[in-house]
Parts: sequence; structure tokens; C-alpha cells
Amino acid sequence: MTEKKASENQIAPGIINYSAVLRIPVKLDSSNWGSWSLFVRKGLTSVGKEDHITTRLADPISREWLIDDSGIQMALWNAMEPQILTITQNFPIVKDMWEHLSSSFSDKESLSHAYSVVQSYIRAEQGDSSFTDYFTRFSTIRDELRSMFPPTTDLKVQEERNAKMDIMTFIAGISPKYSSARPLLLNNPAATSSIASMYHLLREMYGPNETRPSTDTSAMHTPTSKGIGRGSHKTHKKGIGRGSGPICHYCKEPGHTKWDCPNRPPGSQPPPRPKARIATTSEASDPNATPAYTFSEEDYCRLQHLLASQTTPPAPSAKAANSGTFPSLSSSWVIDSGATDHMTGNSGILSNLHNVSHQPDYVGYSHLSPEAHAYSATLDSYPIPKNVTTALAHPGWRQAIEEELGALRSNHTWDLVTLPVGKRIVGCRWVFTVNLHPDGSLHRLKARLVAKGYSQAYGIDYEETFSPVAKMPSVRICIALAAINHWPLHQLDIKNTFLNGVLEEEVYMEQPPGFIIEEAASEVCRLRRSLYGLKQSPRAWFGRFSNVMEQFGMTRSAYDHSVFFIHQRGKRIIVVVYVDDIIITDDDAVGITELKQFLQTQFQVSDLDRLKYFLGIEVSRSSQGILLSQRKYVLDMLTEYGLLGCKPVDTPMLPTRKLLPEEGDPMKDPERYRRLVGKLNNLTVTRPDISFTVSVLSQFMAAPHTSHWDAALRVLRYLKTSPGLSILYSDQGHYQVGAFTEEGDGRISGFSDADWAGCPISRRYTTGYCVFVEGNLVSWKSKKQQTVSRSSAALEYRAMADVTSEMTWARRLLIELGMNRRVRNRTQKSDLSDQPEMESEDCHIVDWIRLHDDLVVKIFTHLSYRDRANLSSTCKTWRSAGSSSSLWQSIDLRPHKCESGLMNVLSSRCSNLRKLRFSGSDSMDSLVNLRAEGLRELRGSYCREITDANLAHIVAHHSLLESIELGPDFCEGITSEAVVAIALGCPRLKKLRLSGISNVNSAAISSLANNCPHLQELAFVNCLIIDEAALGNVVSLQFLSVAGTTHIDWNLAGNSWGNLRNLEGLDVSRTDAVPSVVRRLFRSLNSLKLLCAFNSPLLDADADLHDTANRLGIMMLGFFNDTFKELSRMFPCTFSEWRNRLGKKEGNLDEFMSWVEWILSFALLHIADWLNTAGFEEFWVNQGVCLLLNLLQSSQEDVQEYAAMGLAAFTVVVDGVPMVNAILADAVIISGGVELLLGLATSVQEGIQKEATKAIANLSVDPVFAKTVAGRGGITILASLTKSLNRWVAGEAVGGLWNLSSFDEHKGAIGEASVIKSLVDLTVKWPGFDKLLERVAGVLGNLAFDDMCSMEMAALGGINALITLACICECEDVQKEAVRALGNLALDDRNREYVALAGGLEPLVALAETCITASPSLQARVAVTLWSLSASEFNKITIGREGGVAALIRLATTNIQDAQSMAAGALWCLASSPENALRIVEDGGIPVLVGICSTGSQMGRFMAALALAYVFDGRVEDYAPVDFESARITNLKCIEDFVSIFVDPHMFTGVSLSSVSASLAQATEAVCIVETGQLLCSPSDIRRFVSMLRNKSPVLKSLAAFALLQFTVPGGRNARHHVNLLQEAGASRVLRVTSAAAAGPFVAKICAKIVLRNLEHQEMSSA
Repeated sequence: MTEKKASENQIAPGIINYSAVLRIPVKLDSSNWGSWSLFVRKGLTSVGKEDHITTRLADPISREWLIDDSGIQMALWNAMEPQILTITQNFPIVKDMWEHLSSSFSDKESLSHAYSVVQSYIRAEQGDSSFTDYFTRFSTIRDELRSMFPPTTDLKVQEERNAKMDIMTFIAGISPKYSSARPLLLNNPAATSSIASMYHLLREMYGPNETRPSTDTSAMHTPTSKGIGRGSHKTHKKGIGRGSGPICHYCKEPGHTKWDCPNRPPGSQPPPRPKARIATTSEASDPNATPAYTFSEEDYCRLQHLLASQTTPPAPSAKAANSGTFPSLSSSWVIDSGATDHMTGNSGILSNLHNVSHQPDYVGYSHLSPEAHAYSATLDSYPIPKNVTTALAHPGWRQAIEEELGALRSNHTWDLVTLPVGKRIVGCRWVFTVNLHPDGSLHRLKARLVAKGYSQAYGIDYEETFSPVAKMPSVRICIALAAINHWPLHQLDIKNTFLNGVLEEEVYMEQPPGFIIEEAASEVCRLRRSLYGLKQSPRAWFGRFSNVMEQFGMTRSAYDHSVFFIHQRGKRIIVVVYVDDIIITDDDAVGITELKQFLQTQFQVSDLDRLKYFLGIEVSRSSQGILLSQRKYVLDMLTEYGLLGCKPVDTPMLPTRKLLPEEGDPMKDPERYRRLVGKLNNLTVTRPDISFTVSVLSQFMAAPHTSHWDAALRVLRYLKTSPGLSILYSDQGHYQVGAFTEEGDGRISGFSDADWAGCPISRRYTTGYCVFVEGNLVSWKSKKQQTVSRSSAALEYRAMADVTSEMTWARRLLIELGMNRRVRNRTQKSDLSDQPEMESEDCHIVDWIRLHDDLVVKIFTHLSYRDRANLSSTCKTWRSAGSSSSLWQSIDLRPHKCESGLMNVLSSRCSNLRKLRFSGSDSMDSLVNLRAEGLRELRGSYCREITDANLAHIVAHHSLLESIELGPDFCEGITSEAVVAIALGCPRLKKLRLSGISNVNSAAISSLANNCPHLQELAFVNCLIIDEAALGNVVSLQFLSVAGTTHIDWNLAGNSWGNLRNLEGLDVSRTDAVPSVVRRLFRSLNSLKLLCAFNSPLLDADADLHDTANRLGIMMLGFFNDTFKELSRMFPCTFSEWRNRLGKKEGNLDEFMSWVEWILSFALLHIADWLNTAGFEEFWVNQGVCLLLNLLQSSQEDVQEYAAMGLAAFTVVVDGVPMVNAILADAVIISGGVELLLGLATSVQEGIQKEATKAIANLSVDPVFAKTVAGRGGITILASLTKSLNRWVAGEAVGGLWNLSSFDEHKGAIGEASVIKSLVDLTVKWPGFDKLLERVAGVLGNLAFDDMCSMEMAALGGINALITLACICECEDVQKEAVRALGNLALDDRNREYVALAGGLEPLVALAETCITASPSLQARVAVTLWSLSASEFNKITIGREGGVAALIRLATTNIQDAQSMAAGALWCLASSPENALRIVEDGGIPVLVGICSTGSQMGRFMAALALAYVFDGRVEDYAPVDFESARITNLKCIEDFVSIFVDPHMFTGVSLSSVSASLAQATEAVCIVETGQLLCSPSDIRRFVSMLRNKSPVLKSLAAFALLQFTVPGGRNARHHVNLLQEAGASRVLRVTSAAAAGPFVAKICAKIVLRNLEHQEMSSA
């Protein structure tokens, strides 16, 4: 039988008959895709061919696969209806056809289909069918229902499914008379977004129907006829009984509707349907009241129209009469009574108040756009729990509470303690809110633990306070500016805001409700960090936030401290802060992105994108502008007070109503009145129409009566009229009424009024005002004053004073934000040159020429293009400076990237530029764009890539150049061609200094001689070949330097240079100059005054040469004599005295001395590389250091830089370790070098600043020098330099702090200097500069050892910055330092949690996976960092699940012993978790650990043995494979071999027979592994080792005792800590039992004895 069935399913051998396999009982049509597809899937799965509909095979496709695919396709075609078959015949394979069918007929997301399936499932009946048919039909429906709602554990999916079922249940329960509305609701996604949205839509159509008509109602009433008073109705016609059908609204006859009325004239339109009214309970009981309409054809059509309409109709303008009467119910809104009812007769001025709810259904949704509709409906669909018990019953709210508690615990917010005597306790409560995305979808449920700060006492629980909340007028002004200028509005939310503040006061709080620890129920929380609700928390938070914003460059407003702004790149950013909610508006998209990224590095920020919901205010935006409303707030109030179905009223208060204090009966619960008035007061934020009424009601808060309560309820009934009344902010242009600015443009206008003696009791008056900015209402107020006015005129003036004060504040705030008329319209003005000059002569003018050039360049880079063209468009006080064509005579562009665009910007201010310094070939190319034709002096550095073409291009455009200097580094790309170009292009050349040219031929030098008649100084230094003979032709030379130049023919030079009759100075340092040639030159050059010959060996060896020079009156400088003594022969005064007299001396002498300083600095800089050469140290100690320090005081900037560079060269790197000669460092200190360098580090010249800072940084490697720097205030100076806008200066300052922080004594001072904040900022400020980032990570790594610094680092975003550097930066040096820093931080328990919370575990594991090919040091540091982080139980699990085990196993396979040891240690720590231990087995870690245990270093073998012990001590067997026992035996043997290495049988036998301390100490020394003294074990590790001592395995006992010995050896870094843990675990008894066990392992007994001795030793030391 089986063979026969198999043959039926096969067409040929190996070919399946799919028509027989896929026996689908139904054919596919447009309604049964779910059940049909289920049959197909099961059929294909039964023969293993389901891949034909789930995956697409890669080419090439085999012939067998094509045969199967064709067979399946034929079978599926046979199971389709003809109309479906026609659309699937063109698909070549089944996969394509399946995807098309699924996308066309899958109704899993269709509510209509789901509803029909659910209803079929619920109402399934057998009827007349057989049991078989009924069973088949029911099974099909059941399978389809299960395919639509498969089982899930996802909480979010389950919540969505429950919401869907609620919606379907609601629709199913709709009355049969409204059944025609069901398909319209089911097929409209917007209508079924929530039950609330369907409820409002049904109310929109049929009225509320909250009270059904009574059963004795005989007929449907018609509307009142014209002339009949309100509430009266016409009588009904007789004979029209119940169920007789509808009544025509046209002819008033029953049986038809107005749409098909036969009495209506052809072509005429039916009369409009009367507006629906809200039937209250009183109306329903009235026999004359009109009952609600039934669902008619007219209603059906209107419902279709409403569901199809998704656009918001234009909001009507607000109109109000000034006659004192109020508009009817159909009016959009009503102006306040009281002070505002007669402030103006022009109702148009308040036209920006729009009634969003324009339909008669006062709480409807139809007026909203789809997006706003979804948002508002979603707000209603998430009820807020009233207490923690209700919240804990809901999975989503429970999760939110647990997340909040987790954040509080990780931040160490409190400690549980016993309440001290005499201390107060503060209560706490849970507050719940819902955060939504802009599209209305759920962002998150938010729970917050709030302290009841109102019970705090001043001076006991708190001192100073501050409320970081923006004024609501400031918020509205910000929104108005966004609407006027069409700027975007962004919203940010700071998570756990107040937890960043550290409490200074002693505050005790009760345990969180619902989470009281039973065993510690009597204890309270001693708060360590600030918490929401505490009075001092806002001040601590806002201080931190203000510092962060100022660090970004923002300025805090002087008129509202919660408003920040910045003007940059010609644009602006405005930030408004309300505690932790932030609104940002701007016209700078780049700036706002940078701001968000910067805040992300400082806080945990949620970017909520567009502003939608802020402080209970709903914000929506359309083409008309921005609308503010509190619709949900109003509806919640109406619901809370049971007035959602009340009858609305036209006015918030009767115009003639005067409330009296004692009117009515006193309220039994006055608190209820106060709560209601408080809620109404919050509503006045967007509802100026109730401001006066609320101000009146607020006067009776102390003793409210029933009359006051009735008046408050009337306000609610008025709000029912238009709960969605909104304020519209739009770009209306300049308003036509009122001109209150100095320009008279009417941008700010205001209205005020007052009622004289308005209070019937005190006769005091009430004032009211409103302020507009460009027609947008931004501020209003209605207030009863404290005085009685005798004159109505006087009180009107007082009211005017109030509004003037408010307008003045608004105007000053706008001007401060940069919204003055000139700035706002500057882009519309093409030419500002015709503006009149300033009239005030007292006005201070900025002198641009006196400003530092770097500052001016930065200012130019941040100005807009028009401001760059004319500075007067930005600030009138700069007009005279801005109109000047000359801002500089000298400029240093080395710190800047000199792009052509910047050069073009600066060109209009460079007509008088004379001196220019630059760096690099790229900068040189763009210098031409400066168009500084008058340039006289050009200096360049980092010139290796400068070519002949670059130099020729420059000199061709600057023919007036008199001095060119390129160096001190080699100019490898320059040849003789460039020298010829200089000679031809610069005929006025006086000075030429070139370094590192390979060849200077005779043509180049001859060209200089022929074309530059004024050439006085020539320096070809560090060159390879020069034409000596040609130099003799440059007869105008006074100074010549060939220092460091090789391949000079000195005999030829001696013959030729004798022609230089004007030569006064000659520099032959670092050459092989011949003494005989020098003597010849002495005799032939009568003008020669000085010969510099430092490090010229042949001249140093000739003692007679110096005597010859002395006889001839020529000074010789070199190692062989005293430089200061030699110079004193010509200059009786010292260097410093000569500099003080500079300018009073002869010009020639000044030039000579300047040249001497330059050659000295240049020579000393280049010979500093030979510090360790024999004989050189003596020179540096005796005179070299003094020379450099003297040159630091030169008036020449380049001389100062070279001298500082020479001092920095005292530090050399040996095998990767920086070292400095201590003798030279002491010489610098003794000679006052520290003070000199610190002074230059604060120089305004950034070139000198950089080199001096570098010298300080390098010399700070020496501990004595570092201590001196710290004692002279150097840490503060370096800390300030880290904030420099010059990244080179900042980088050197960070390098200095890096060296200083390597000494423990300076870490505290560095932390107090607020360095950490600056370092974190640098990672964002210059993300691509690896050297700088390496130093930043190095400093943070050193500071991480300090507890206070590590806490500050975590609070200021340092951990996030380090994670970014470690895992994103591509530079390995940066990664090494960042990983080291994270490893140091992870030594602290709290910081481990911070790293995990910052998301650092996953990227570190990823780095461990990829660094297998990296340097050995990076591998080791990654492994040790993961080891440190895995000390936390949570981190262990996370690291294991993220693949950390496999990554560490790979690191353990390297040949680098450090990496092996650290990886094995990390695996030991991870193996304490059974889950990770099993991963070690599964990922092949056991053989790797066995290999390390056998052949690694001592430390590595120990770590591998511990890891193996954790895997095989019996705790993983429940999860392990079947053959785990055999592996256990093998690996325990490996552990035994490891322990036996350290055991000397002879020694241990002696120890076992004796308990003498000396024997135990000798055994300890023999088995001790030195590196283990640095390890820190957790309490769980110690307990596990104690547990191993009880293990049946003698190997594990031995290893456990051996490990405890290592961790308790006296002198170890953490030995005392481990001893305390052993005592807490009660290990002494177990150790004694182990040491005394007769049958115990020998090693375990001896090691246990030693551990007991160590315990006694630590106890004695503590005593």
C-alpha cells in the first residue's frame, strides 16, 4: 500500500507529482489567501521543497531545481480561480509569483479582513451542514486566525494586538441601527487608530447619544420652526407610530427623506441638515426636548464625506464686538470680560486666536490634519496611572519603573541607612508621562521618582535654590520667531536630568513606593545625588547645563536666564530651556546638528525631532503657521470633573456677575476648588480668553464658597464650547497698529486697559494688557492691583506703564537674540556704503589693527558673505574700522588652513600688509589671493613639498619682497630654478634664507648677484651642494651662513670668498671647514667681525686658530670658548641690556646683533640632537642652557621659537619611553627657565605659545621639573591652553598634562583645574587629529586612577568620548590609549556600570575581534580592559552574549605572552558565569587554555588554570554535553601539572612537619607569582575558591588553596582586601580543616597553612 501511494506521488523516478502532494481543498480567490497559503506551505514542507517560496537560489540554477519549480507552479495554477490565474502566468519561477500574490492578497494588516475572520470564528455554527463540513470550515477559519495572530513574547506586539482586538470588539458592539457605519470604519485607518478616535467620529455624526430616547417616544421630532422660542417644538402629526420610517425634512411627510422627496422641485437642493446638539441629562428628561436623530441616509452620506476628508479647514478669524455683549455659541471665541472687554474696538488685532474645533461637536477630531489627528488621538489612548499599584499591573509601565530604578541605582543615587536622630525625612512618589513620536506613535512610557520637596526646611535640607524655567512669553517669542522666519522647531529631552547633580546637604528620603525592601523596611534613603522634586536639584542641574552651553559657545540671555543664543556663520541658534525640556529654533541647519551632537557627548539626550508636545501644550504646524493649544488638557479636565457631556455656555463669566467672598455656603472640601483653579491657571498659557476670569477666581482660594465653585464650573462649560481653541503664530509682516520701536516699524505693539474700582469690596482696580510681536500675541496679563486709585486717568497710565515695561523687555530680548531690524533685513540690502556716519563721538570704536591677527581671522571666518564685504552691516560701532582697507601690517597664518576662499575674504583688508608667515605648500598656493602687493617679508615652515613652481608663482606677484625665509626643515622640492625666479622677481631682495636645498648652482647665485644689488644676508643651510666660487660674486653680502652644508671645496671657497669686502659675519657651523682656509679669510676680509663655528671638528681641534682670531679682533663662537665672553668684546653690555637699548643704537649694530641671535638659535637647535655625545653635556650645562634661555627673551619671534624648540629637544625617546637628561632639566630650573617658558606660553603670538608649551610638555617628563611647573601655576596655564582655538597649542598643552598626570601628586590638581571637561570637548572639536586625540586619551587614562577624577569623567561624558576613540578612531595609537583609559576606569565598580550604560561593551568586543592583527600592546590592553569590565555580573553576561568569549579565545591564541595572559584572565573572570563557561567549551577555548597552561608565562598559566577550574568545578555540568566528564578528567590533569611546577617536595615536606613562620615564609617565596599581587578578586571569586576547598577533586582543592595563597601574600596591592573577604566568607574554619585533613592533598594542606598565616599577619598589621 505504501509503495502504491509513493508511486502516485511520482511522475518519473526522482520527479514528484506536486498536484498529488498539494491537495488544496479550496481555490485561491481574493478573500482566502490566509488559509490557501497555509495549505501550500504545509504541503511543500512535507516534501522538503519550502525553499521554492522562501528563498531565491543563486545562479546557476540546476536542471533538477527547475523541474521541481515548474511542477510546483503547475500545481498552484490548478488551485487558483481563473481571474487569479491570469495575473500569475508571466512569472518565471514560483518565488516571484508567491511574492506577488502575498503582496496583493495578504490581509494580515487589514483590519476589515481581521474583523471578518474573528467574527466568523466567534459566530461559527453548524447550521444545516454535516459534521464533516462544519469541522472542515471551522478548522480553516481557526488556522487562518492563528496565522494572523501567531504566538509572541514581544510585549510591544502583544500590546498592538490587544489594541486591535479592542477596536474590533468596539466595532462589533455598535448598535444594529448604525451597522452601515462598520465598513466605513473598518476600511479607514485614520478612523481606527484608537477607540477614542472612533468614539469621536461617531459622536461627530450621530451626536453623543449618551441618553437614549425613552421607549414611549412615539415619533421623531422635527426642528423648531421659525419664530418659535428656544426650547419649544411643534406638535407631531397623528398616526405616525414607532417604526413608520424617517420623516422628510423638506415636506415634513413621513416615509421618505429629503434626498428622495417627490415634492421637491426638480433641480433644487435639499435644505441643509440642522446642526446636532448635545443632549444633557436635563434635556433628556424634558418631555419637550428633541431626542437624538437615528442613522439616516443623509447621515450615512455625511459620514462618508467626513471619513474621506482629511484636510484641516482654514481656521476662522476671531471676532468680538466691543459693545459689551458676547457672541453666540456659533462664534469661534470670545474675548475676556473684565479689563479686556474694552481695551480696543478693533477685534482684528486678536485674529491670531483660532478655534480649531469649529464643528458643533465640540470635542471632535475631523478638523485636524491626519498627522495631528493621529497625535491627538494617541494622547487619549494611553491612560496615565493614578498610583504605583495600577502602574505595576501594566507590563509597559512596570518596565518604565524598573528602568528608572535601574538608572537611579547605577548612578548611586542613595544609600540605605538608619534615620539619624533629629533628622527629617522627605517623602517621594511616582510620576508617569507618555512620550510620543511626531507621528503619534509611542516613543516610550516614562516613570519618574519625585521627591516631595515641599516638606524640606530651609537651612536644614537645602540652602540656595533656582528654577531653570523659561518665562512663557520667552517660549512664545521663540515660537513666534520660528513662524515669522519659517524656521524649524526642534525638541530635545535630557534623560535623568537631576541625577547629574551631587548633593552637598544631608537629605533623607523614604524608600520608593512599591519597592520597599522588606528586610530593611525601617531604613531610609540617604541621597547622594540630586533627585526630581528636591528644592536644590534644579540649581545644580542648571549650573551644569549653563557651563555646557557656554562651552559650546552659546551666550545666556541677560533678560531670561533660561534662553541661550549664538550667532555664527551669519546665522543664529536660539535655545529655550524648561528644566529638562529644550526647544531649539534656528536658521543654521549645520549649527543645530553640531549642537545636538555636542549635547549627546555631555548628557543622555533624546532627540524628539519636531516640536509636538511641550509642557502639556500641543504644537502643530501648517502652511498658515504654528498653532498652540491645550486640547487634551481641557478634555482631561472635563472628564475629571464629569462635564464632558455638559451643556456649553457662551462666556466664561457673566458680564454683570460680581463674586463676593461670603456668597453661598462654605465648601466642605476647599482643596478641590484650589486644584480646579490651579488647573485653569495652567490653561491660561494658551487661553488668554479666560485670564480675567481665572484671576478673579484666584482671589477666593483661601475660603471658597459654593458660588465660587459654580463660577469655576461655568469656566469648564465655556471650555466645552471650544476645547481646541488655539493661538496661531504666522508670518503676517509688519503690523499696522502701533509703532513702538526706534525704527518705527511696528514690530512690537501693545494694548492695555484698566477698570476703575472694579472690585465691589476693596474698590481696587484691575489692569490688563497684551503684547504682540509682528502681529503675534506673545504676552498677556490680567491682575488685580494692590492699591486704590482715585483717578481713572492715573490707573490708565499705570496700565500703560505695565505694558510698556513688558514691551521694553520683549524688545531688548529680541535685539539680544539678533532680531533687530538691521540684522534681519541685511540680506535685502545690496550696498550699505551710502549709510550716514555715526553721529555720536563718544561711541567706542573697535581698533582692528590692535586686535591679534588670529582673532581677526577667526572673526572673518564666522561672518556671512555680506558682513565680510562690509562690517558695518553687523555693528555700527565697527563702521569706521570696517571701511578701512588696512587691518594688518603683519599676520601669521600658520595655525589656519589657508584656503582660497579665506584668502579672498581677507584680501580687501590686506593692502598695507608687510609681513606674512605661512605653513605648508597648500597655503603657499593660495597666498596670491590675498593680493598683498606691498608685501615685504615672507616666512614659511614645513616646506618639504614646496616646489619651484609654487615659489615662482609667489614672487611673480610680490615684486617688493625684501626678505624670504623657508625653514628650518628641508626644502626638498626647491632647486636652483626657484633661486633664479626669486632673483628675477624680487629686485629689492635684502635677505634670503633657504634650508635643505639639494643643489645651488652658479647660475642661481650669479642671478642673485646680478639682479639683487641690495642683498645683504644669504643663508644656504643644510644644503648638499653649492657653488662656492659663485658666492664670491655677491659682493653686497654682509652676512653669509653655510651651516650644515656638505661638499664644500674649501680651497675654492677661500679664494672666492675673499672678494666679499663687506662681509661682517660668517657661519660655518656643522661643516668640515679647514683651519688654513679660515686663516686666509681672516687675512683677506678686513670687515669680518664674527665667525660662528659650532660643531666644526677641524676648527675645534686647532687651538692656534682662536689666538689668531683674537689678535685680529675677530670673535669666534664654538664649543671651545665662552660665547658670552666672546660677545662681550664687541658688546660690553649683556644681551638683555642691548635689547633694552634697541632702537637707540646704530642701525648696523642692531642688524649685526639680530643676525648673531638668529645663527645662535639656529645652531643650538640643530646640535641639540647630539646631547648624549661625549663632551656635549658639559657645553650644555656650562653655557648652552643659558644661551637658549637668553634667546627666549629675544625680540625676534623666530629666534624665540628656535630657542624653545631647542629646549624641547632635551627630551628624547628611547625604546618608546620619553627620557630627559636630569642634569639639563635642573639647569633649566636653576636658570629660571620654568618662569620664562610659562610666560611665553601665555603669549598672544601663537607660534611662540606653541613652542614654549611643547618645551614645558617635554621637560615635564622629569619629576623635578614637573613639580616645579605645578608649583609655579603651570597646571592652570596648561588647562587654559587646552581651550585654545589653535589645535597645535591645545595639543601641546594636552601633552604637558599627559606627562604631569603620570605623577600621582599632580592628578588632584589637574582634576581641580576643570581639565576633564576641556579634554572631552576636544574629542568633539577636532575628531580627525590623531596625535591630539592620543594625548587626550592618555591624560584621561592617567586621571582614571584618581577616584574624584574618574567620577567627574563619568559625569562629564568622558566615558562616551573614550568609547568613541577606542572603537571608531582608525589610529591604533589613539585606540591603545583610549582602551587603557577605559581599563583604568573599569577598576572602579561604578565606572564599570557607566561603561555598560554608555554602550561600551559591544564596541569593545568588536574591537577585540578585529585587533588580532594589531600591535601586541593594543591586543593586551583590549584583553585587560575586558577583564576589568567583566568583574561586574551584568557585564559578564553582556560580554558573553556579544561574542566576547570567542574574541578573547582568539586573542589567547597569539604568540604575545602579555595578550595571552590578559585574555586568559578575562576568560577566567567570564567563566564564573555558567553561560559563559559553556561558551568557552563550545567555542574551542579549552584546548587554547590547556596550551597556555602548559607553555605560557607564569601569570598566563595561572590564569588559564583558574579558567579551566571554573569550567570543570561541577557548576556547568547541567548545561554541558554528555561527554563532559571525560574532558573534565583530562583538563584537571593539566591543572595538576601546573600546580606541581611550583611544588618543591623536599621543602613542602619540611613545612608539613613544622609550623615555624620561617619555613612558611620560605615556601611562600618559592610558590609566589609576583604579578598576582596586583589582581583584585570579587567577593564571589573568593567564595568560589572557598567552595572549591570542599570539592571532592583533590586537584581543585590544591588549586583553590594555591590561588588563595597568591591573593593574600603580604605586600600585595589588594592582599588586605582579599583577607577581609575571606573573613566575611568564614574561610578560616575551612582552611583549618583543609590544612589538618589527614587524607587531603599535600599541596592543599601546605597552601592552606600559608593562607592562615597570611590571615594572621594581616590581622596583626591592622591591629
